[in-house]
Amino acid sequence: MILLLFIAAFATDLGAWYRQGQAQQRAADVGSLNGMQAYDREYKAYFETAGVQTWTQLSDAQRLEAEREAMLAAVSTIVGLLETSGHSFSTAPTEVQLSPPPNSPGDQSIYTITSDDGTVVTITREADGMSVSLTADGDQYFSNLLRDAPTITRKSTAVLSNCGAECTRSIEINPPFVGFAATGQGDGYGPLLFDKDPSSDGIEEIWAVNHHSNSGSNYNIICMNVETKSECSGSSNVHFPLNYDTANRPTEYIAPNGKIYFAARDRGTDRSGLACFDAATRSYCSTPFVDLFDSTQSGWSGWINVNGPWEYDGDLYIITQDGQLGCVTAAMAPCSTATQNLPAFGDSRLAGLHDGQNYVTNGEQLGSKLYITQNTQTGVMFQCVDLSNGSSCFTPVFNNTLGNGGDDNLTFFRYDTAGNESGICVYNVVSGNSGCVSLSGTNLGAISGMSSAFSSLSGNWGGDAISWEGKRTFLAGGNSNRVGCWSWEDGGVACPNGATLTTDAAYTGAGSGVRPYGFAQISEFCIIGLGHDSIFYSFNPDGFTPCVDAKLRTEILPCTCADGSNKWGEVRMPAELMAKVDQMWATISATDGGAAISSDLDRVELHNNGGIIDLRGVDQTLNKLYLTIEVNAKLDPSTGDP
Repeated sequence: MILLLFIAAFATDLGAWYRQGQAQQRAADVGSLNGMQAYDREYKAYFETAGVQTWTQLSDAQRLEAEREAMLAAVSTIVGLLETSGHSFSTAPTEVQLSPPPNSPGDQSIYTITSDDGTVVTITREADGMSVSLTADGDQYFSNLLRDAPTITRKSTAVLSNCGAECTRSIEINPPFVGFAATGQGDGYGPLLFDKDPSSDGIEEIWAVNHHSNSGSNYNIICMNVETKSECSGSSNVHFPLNYDTANRPTEYIAPNGKIYFAARDRGTDRSGLACFDAATRSYCSTPFVDLFDSTQSGWSGWINVNGPWEYDGDLYIITQDGQLGCVTAAMAPCSTATQNLPAFGDSRLAGLHDGQNYVTNGEQLGSKLYITQNTQTGVMFQCVDLSNGSSCFTPVFNNTLGNGGDDNLTFFRYDTAGNESGICVYNVVSGNSGCVSLSGTNLGAISGMSSAFSSLSGNWGGDAISWEGKRTFLAGGNSNRVGCWSWEDGGVACPNGATLTTDAAYTGAGSGVRPYGFAQISEFCIIGLGHDSIFYSFNPDGFTPCVDAKLRTEILPCTCADGSNKWGEVRMPAELMAKVDQMWATISATDGGAAISSDLDRVELHNNGGIIDLRGVDQTLNKLYLTIEVNAKLDPSTGDP
């Protein structure tokens, strides 16, 4: 009889515990759902007041403030609901932990409050939503003779607008660029980027024209496939013989349609002008050469008397060593004014310079204005010509302090700290001297500190220079196997993370260092260089590290809720992906390749926010979005691979 009473007592209490658990579960369910809604309303109201749309636009202090206000709103709502179901609270909630978004999985904001009957309520804002847990001792009527009262815990989680589904897309990086070598296929000078298929992402081919070529000998125009890191496909498409002599330090131009224009000399006629090769058809243009100037000279074939071209308004311009301007249309016909003399034409310091090793014309273009430096045996002549009308921008300025002249002088724009062009400069690799003039022709003198910062660049020749966003200028140190980095945004000093970069195997992917020649910017955060014997390498201009740049696009779909509706939540980049990149940006579009759907979803920086894209604020009726990811990937230093 006693045993039956014990069983009956236990059964009675078991039913009570079950009903108590049911009541706690309902309270937790309702509390978490309403708490989540209160949390959402509060932080969105904070965003509106602050004039932002995402957590990443808030300062750290604002994020803490917004999270605390949103959590207190949720706690207040949950406590109010519990009070209507019979609980009473005489104590205030306790903040256990506050960790505002964007957060990594595992970060939480936690508040607790204990009701007067001893029920402990734990309210947790997790990465995916909000949970409410109620823990209380079970009511005992008869079973205390058998055991202590059980602890009943019921928990419910109301998720954010992603309805609990995992809205994470795995992104596979297929890098479109790493360093590679075309050794044995000539000696290209400047990398020429050809977007062979504009409908696809990235650059497909890199071309290069051999410098100081001897037509008819083993000098070529080469084509390299970016994805395969090898010569372009096809037995006849690997490399192409040069039919002309080319300059020792050339400036080439590739048009969007793949036409490659370069200054050249026809040895058979001793005439110089402009040559044209079509990368799209892999053949010389229908008019392969337009001659404009006499080029009679002695010496080896690199000694030609023209350089260029520079493009303006559909025409191509070349400069002779003695100060003449030539013009050819993109269709390879002489312009209506084919040749004219520049202000320094006839200057004795420019006369008789037929030695290609001691004469180079370099230039930087700003709109219609071309700023030219003509490097001679005794110094540098600075000139400026407005290509829209052929007039001079300022009286030529001669600087005889640079010394040595020739191909050791690198020409580049000078910038102020805001990234605006303020002058044109020359740096001499051999002497370490520099000199600048303003855009109006005023002598600005040397660049303070550059000589000592770039002492490791010293050699008997240098290459070219490239500037990045008005922030930094990179100078090719030629046979020093180094590239110099100068920071204008820091007031004109050596780059804070290293004055020079050694173009070794980690950068070239080719197994050894390379003597750098010219540069091209393949994307916003990746510069490629071309060095002696056609070895290509890369570096990130912001971090001065090897770069593998990629731009990838994928569809993303909303999460499906239990009621069949769609909701957009957060997209999280996998941790293993984030570990492989130096930088990452995401753009969300409504159409494939279209513009960002809002400014706060245009090139969102992901690397510093845990790889989170918050889509809770987008139009919830959209059934598809497009995610474009841009990355600058880390390289494995042992292999050179991403």
